[in-house]
Amino acid sequence: MILIIGISGSGKTELSKALQKETRRPAYSSDNYTGTTIAKKSEAFYNALRDAPENSIVEMVPGTFLKWYPFFLTKGIESVIFVECTHATARRRIFARMDSGKGTGIPESATEFQLKTLEKCYSFLNFIEFTGNTPPPVLHIYNNSDYEKAKDKTNFFRLLAKQIATGGNLDTIQGDKESFE
Repeated sequence: MILIIGISGSGKTELSKALQKETRRPAYSSDNYTGTTIAKKSEAFYNALRDAPENSIVEMVPGTFLKWYPFFLTKGIESVIFVECTHATARRRIFARMDSGKGTGIPESATEFQLKTLEKCYSFLNFIEFTGNTPPPVLHIYNNSDYEKAKDKTNFFRLLAKQIATGGNLDTIQGDKESFE
């Protein structure tokens, strides 16, 4: 599985769609599952992932990754891609989606919580390596662009997707970090 992790508004869905198009792999996003509560939505997403093929693309917020990491290990993690942005950038994107009618908002406190949880994801992957296990390859994408730079970002996501689709190593994509500032 390719795991795409980031806070709400970071660009996970855009990257997931580019990867799905290039690799023709099934993609799963918690955004596609509904429930009357967060717990019910989470349960529906987990049930879908239990039956998901091992070559799936899965996008999620950091808390989902930490909650289900043992499950993902049983499925096999091909790579982890963190799509990151600043708190201010995420809030601007969330409000832009709400204004365009393409999404709903989340409280600012939820964005703060997701940012803190993202830090725990890094620590957890470092802990896996410290215990002698081999962590999956990790790529960090710093996606702080505004929508006027969206064409450059979309082109990069397509190039990244093509690299993965052809079996390329994530480490060869211009080092281990990309930035859209």
